[in-house]
Amino acid sequence: MIVKVLLVATTLLLLGGPARTERLPAPCLMLEQGWVRAPVAGRDMTAAYGQLHNNCRVAVELRLDRLSSLQADKVALHRTDVVDGVSRMRQVTELQLAPDEQVTLSPGGFHLMLHGLKPALTVGSEVAIQLEDSLGRVYVAYLPVRAR
Repeated sequence: MIVKVLLVATTLLLLGGPARTERLPAPCLMLEQGWVRAPVAGRDMTAAYGQLHNNCRVAVELRLDRLSSLQADKVALHRTDVVDGVSRMRQVTELQLAPDEQVTLSPGGFHLMLHGLKPALTVGSEVAIQLEDSLGRVYVAYLPVRAR
């Protein structure tokens, strides 16, 4: 009897039985409503914006040293602060999102900087940005390039 149960279970697994019908969980980290600002002519950098959202039931730490794009030499998270009436942009070294927390990436606030663009981005093209969390899970966001 045990052999028959094992055979049935093995057959179901090999044929893609019940295990295949389970729904995969949604990605924890999402970059929603994202877009990339078309770069100024002659410049090799630009910024990306959107809503960074943690869909998980646990906190997620973004590995900022692992941000990347095939269309840029470097991708970094920056934040613009106004100090004594002067706007200053600083690189952010860590970002942790609580469950269901969102961070807005927008001009004048948090944003992704893309340095060393290759090739020149044009309005209507698309940029793939790779994000990685502290558990090594990789997420790719495809963002359209829009006019300034």
